[in-house]
Amino acid sequence: MSVRSVPFMELPTAPWILFGLLLFLGALNFQLVRHGEASSILSSLKRFGEAEIGIGVTVILAAASLTSLPPAADLTQDRVSGAEIYARMTPRPPRLSSPAKKDLPEEVYAAQKRAFEMGSLSTESFVPGQSGTRPNTPAEKAWSEYNHHSAGIIVLSVGFSRFLRKPGESPG
Repeated sequence: MSVRSVPFMELPTAPWILFGLLLFLGALNFQLVRHGEASSILSSLKRFGEAEIGIGVTVILAAASLTSLPPAADLTQDRVSGAEIYARMTPRPPRLSSPAKKDLPEEVYAAQKRAFEMGSLSTESFVPGQSGTRPNTPAEKAWSEYNHHSAGIIVLSVGFSRFLRKPGESPG
């Protein structure tokens, strides 16, 4: 009998693996308290406690997100093919050039100001997925990728600069 053939085990296995890890850490804590040296117990319990809290939060979030989705067998439409996944996940160099300003649509604030001046500014809120919204243009997607990649390079360079400092040197 496989793990997946038992009805209550048909949930995704990631939360079960993390739960098993929590049980393992709990057993290590139990053994440490029962048989460990008094001098090393406190520091080890702190480390295990931090790990258990982190994994526990991860288990709760994983279980919440995975149980809020319907089973894949129930989703017969809008499935992604293997070729589409491969095309999306294929590594590409980051976009480091922005699209031409003339290709970008009118700025949102300028459009709102113009609509306000004409007296046709709508007071309705934007609801994601509502009909009547225009799709993003390729230039807008390119602009978004450019901003995202530029910010990523800045974050990466800050992270690498941490390794250039001497150990023990303060970050300031």
